[in-house]
Amino acid sequence: MMAARFMAFCYGMWMAARHPAQARLWIGSIVFVQAVDRLVTVKYLALGAVTLAQVSTASFLPLVFITILWLGMPNADHASQVGA
Repeated sequence: MMAARFMAFCYGMWMAARHPAQARLWIGSIVFVQAVDRLVTVKYLALGAVTLAQVSTASFLPLVFITILWLGMPNADHASQVGA
């Protein structure tokens, strides 16, 4: 079941990379999803429900994705000029 989600995310990221100014909402949504992933991972690590070994990549990859997407997202002025 996760394969379909991953394929959809991959397709969405590919489309957003082709037209980032038109995909600002989608990029922002993915940043939000990654932030929630990070917060939930930290919560369960703090509670001791999981160990760092169990969530090795989930502990840092959301920060990588957030940084890349946030820095690569065009500003609102550029998006409005492209859409006009």
